[in-house]
Amino acid sequence: TSPDGGKEAGKPKIIQGVIDLTFHHAAGAVLRKVLQEEGYDVEQIVLPHEAMYKEQEKGKVDLLLGWLEGSHGPYLDSYRDKTLVLNRFYEPYCYWGVPDYVPETAVSVISDLAKPDVAAKFEKTIQGITPGAGISRFSKEAVEVYGRRGFEFLTCKQSPKECFDAFEDGVAKDKWLVIPHYHPQYLHSKYKIRELADPRNVMRGRVKDDCSPILLRSSVESGRIRQNTV
Repeated sequence: TSPDGGKEAGKPKIIQGVIDLTFHHAAGAVLRKVLQEEGYDVEQIVLPHEAMYKEQEKGKVDLLLGWLEGSHGPYLDSYRDKTLVLNRFYEPYCYWGVPDYVPETAVSVISDLAKPDVAAKFEKTIQGITPGAGISRFSKEAVEVYGRRGFEFLTCKQSPKECFDAFEDGVAKDKWLVIPHYHPQYLHSKYKIRELADPRNVMRGRVKDDCSPILLRSSVESGRIRQNTV
């Protein structure tokens, strides 16, 4: 937007939603740059997952980048017929992982965590990110499907950074711990995180999601977003 926060002269203004996680910020910045080069004045709003989709459903967000179908599909279902889903930006996916110093001979599959001798060595709190994230839904399922054995999945109270800090603190102390994680994410550039096999496909990683722009049809039909942009 212009320095005074208003609409840039002669440019159509659109509202872009950005889900409040680091990789959504990064991908959203790329999308914003493309839209600006197409001649749009782009205002970004930042919200957690479910809140963002509710804002779009109310017509307050022209477009956002979503993970479909596994992670965000349920949030889109109530107004899917009012949207256009464009080609994917990238293919993200979720998984449960462990630091690479945890021997693969001990833990290679999520169900291995239910073995008494293995569970005894692990931190029992599995720290997740925000409650509305697809990975949080999947992780709650995973605890049930693969067996509790004393493990507890928690979502963050304030910021997803709680999850990442817990992992980094644990690794610094050589703890055996599980991280509910996903690609892409910045921890992969700092640590070797080994993915655990998920034969029941609870984490929906067997078929990767598409991270795609989701546009309101009304934004296109009204001319606010030009057909040639779509």
